[in-house]
Amino acid sequence: MADWAGFLALATRLVTEDGQAQLRSAVSRAYYSAYNDARRYVRNKSPMFSGKDEQHWLVWDWFASEPGRAPQVATLGSALRKTRNRADYNVYSEIPNLKYEANQAVQKATKILSLLDELRANA
Repeated sequence: MADWAGFLALATRLVTEDGQAQLRSAVSRAYYSAYNDARRYVRNKSPMFSGKDEQHWLVWDWFASEPGRAPQVATLGSALRKTRNRADYNVYSEIPNLKYEANQAVQKATKILSLLDELRANA
């Protein structure tokens, strides 16, 4: 899968819905659009990342240690990851303001993808 922006487009469509499944899925798709593009960026920059790393926090920690706008990617990514974990793993607990959280997830993912494009352009 190379079109992580497609995940964000799906999340954007899902957040217009009102159901728990749609909104939780919107959070998840938004997160994975940002995470996978960020992981691809890190793999191109750092040989320590293999093709099979699955520890999401490592990607966000890498951005936190870089100069410029990269720490902003880390902050947004870490916050988005927490929301995604609640949406994906706390399925028997209601998430207060889920519609708001889903919209925020889409906004954060959009910002992360924009920052990644900016970092690539300035490399």
